[in-house]
Amino acid sequence: IYMKRITIILLAVLLVPAQVAAMTTPFLTANRPSSGTSNSAVRYMGVMPYGPGTAAGTNATEAPMPIAGTFSKLYLRFPTAITAGTSYTVALMVNNAATSLSAQITDAGLTAQDTSNTVTVAAGDMVSFRITPSGTPESNTIFQVGVVFDATTSGESPILSLGSTASTTGTVYASLGSYSVWDATESLRSTVFPTNGAISNMYVDLSTAPGVGKTNTITLVLNGTPTSQTCTVSDTATTCTDLTNSVTVAPGDTVSLQQTPSGTPAGTNIRMGHRFVPTISGESVMLANAGSHSASATRYQFTGSLITNQATESTTYSIAPIAFTWKDLYIDFNVAPGAGKSRSMVSRIGGASQTLTAVVSDTATTANDTANDVSVAAGDLMDWMTVPTGTPDLQVATRVSAVMYIAPPAASPPVGQPRFLNLGTMLLNFGKLIIP
Repeated sequence: IYMKRITIILLAVLLVPAQVAAMTTPFLTANRPSSGTSNSAVRYMGVMPYGPGTAAGTNATEAPMPIAGTFSKLYLRFPTAITAGTSYTVALMVNNAATSLSAQITDAGLTAQDTSNTVTVAAGDMVSFRITPSGTPESNTIFQVGVVFDATTSGESPILSLGSTASTTGTVYASLGSYSVWDATESLRSTVFPTNGAISNMYVDLSTAPGVGKTNTITLVLNGTPTSQTCTVSDTATTCTDLTNSVTVAPGDTVSLQQTPSGTPAGTNIRMGHRFVPTISGESVMLANAGSHSASATRYQFTGSLITNQATESTTYSIAPIAFTWKDLYIDFNVAPGAGKSRSMVSRIGGASQTLTAVVSDTATTANDTANDVSVAAGDLMDWMTVPTGTPDLQVATRVSAVMYIAPPAASPPVGQPRFLNLGTMLLNFGKLIIP
């Protein structure tokens, strides 16, 4: 009888399904409109790093979610104080509708958060941010927005991209994981990957259909070579997906997005979403490709996006919406510094240098730091600093990436199901059954 009871309990334990532990991805968005955000009209910006500025509509800012999950913890920072009685409100948009996840900057402070509301999205939903001014506040030329995404399925992270001004005649390239303008040179848009994993579930959404008899084909490019992950938008359609092909990436690999038009399709913004499944659950990626740096002076750049480096550090900050570990820095320059010369890439928090750093020297074009980790707290202001030594040669493309790691919560059985803390506890309970 005891053996029967033990067998029944073992079967019950084995049949209890494990509860999926969601994976958390921070989104760090820094907006840098050249003339300042509008202080009188509603504007929109991307959830991905979207450096050049805001737009009057969502067509030039939104991107499709490649996986389902929940947005939360919206952090907002405007560097410049605004007039009493005025405000800016930033809200998450889903499918062109404002959600409850929003934060408001007023004259009472430079930062605001919404850590109460959550918004659930499905794969294929379009997301962006809306900025609404009230009372004609001062226009800020740069501001930071951070938000957290928890994937419904364990081990998944979304990567959102937006390519502006697609070509109607020739093959061009855009950056993965940020905003960029399509370019005919792949190396000027590729980003370097900082960790192992697989990229899959490509969602593509065009702001304008190609037109009858015309197409736009989007393909993921790995180390300069087009992969099997591709989809084509044809005729009057505006969307396509590739939910079949998966591309494996390793640290140091370069990736980009290729657009190939056929039949002179209409000009369009191309919004893209990809699923990233890291080998180590909890790792999401921070990808950037910036322009040339000074040969003699320290410069700063965003943690993501295509924006050229800046002389003033405060203009390149991103705000962290949640605590995480910043690690695994990879850099890849298209031009070596030159013999006896070097260029350092240094992580920064709140204007202070951190231990995560890498140096490209002499004839090398790549470097990494996989030894040092940096602890980031919610609300921290982050950026990269580059320091030249010996007047290094100017490079045109500065590929820099890192990992944001948040340990996934331990999986647990569904609510109402029995829970065994460990094997020792299970054996103890079985022993009690055998020995009255």
